[in-house]
Amino acid sequence: MDRFITAFGMAWGNFLRIPSPIKKWDESLRKTMLGFLPFIGIILGLIWILVAWVFSVLPVPGPVGAFVMTFVIYAATGGLHLDGYMDVSDAIMSRRSLEERRRILKDSHAGAFAIMMLVFLVLGTFASIWGMLGTKASPQYLVALIAIPVVSRGISGLAVLNLKPMETSQYNSIENEKGGVHSIAIIIQLVIYLAIISTIAGLTIGRPCVITLAITSAATAVASILSIFAAKKNLDGMNGDIAGWGISIGELAGLLALSVSLAAVAIPVQA
Repeated sequence: MDRFITAFGMAWGNFLRIPSPIKKWDESLRKTMLGFLPFIGIILGLIWILVAWVFSVLPVPGPVGAFVMTFVIYAATGGLHLDGYMDVSDAIMSRRSLEERRRILKDSHAGAFAIMMLVFLVLGTFASIWGMLGTKASPQYLVALIAIPVVSRGISGLAVLNLKPMETSQYNSIENEKGGVHSIAIIIQLVIYLAIISTIAGLTIGRPCVITLAITSAATAVASILSIFAAKKNLDGMNGDIAGWGISIGELAGLLALSVSLAAVAIPVQA
């Protein structure tokens, strides 16, 4: 049990900037740490939905609410995944040789492609949240927000555990370890968490909310998977930067899907 508690504390401390209640580290538990990624998504999702609910019921201008929600999700992770997203953007958009792309990936300087892609990501996130808040949908529909960080981190965790790592990746040392149990743990968590969220959605609103949740989760998963595999192919290996790239793109796709689906159903605010 102590190993799992330590691994949980490692995941919290590594992937969140919220002070961790467990300050332990054991390098041998790095793979077990990845198994807690979906739970880290739950924490982020709950923070996100709390902020979203506040701005959905208060008379606050939509752009203000969208800005705060955009800031909160990045602040809670310390910009960790944005860093990987920018590094991968610079590397794969350079269209250089594999050796040069990998060198650019490890370069700490932000190039023009990284900045350009960051602008698109933040603007897309801001616009999606603004559109979502602008629909004035019943606050219960915001439960779908929880699924976005859960699914994106679950997919990225599975990718790190199962795809061939780069030689320079910090996860290279865990490639040959038996890790099937960690992948199974992530899949089980995803199924359980999404089942719970779906049940809550069904009980509070009904079928339309479950459909919205399904669309949001599917968009997040598909975008995460496609972006990770594209980057992995382009760089001939998996690493933490690509995981951050997949999380960032997956979350943007999930927000876009949620915003569009809420606008499509045009759900009025419930009394």
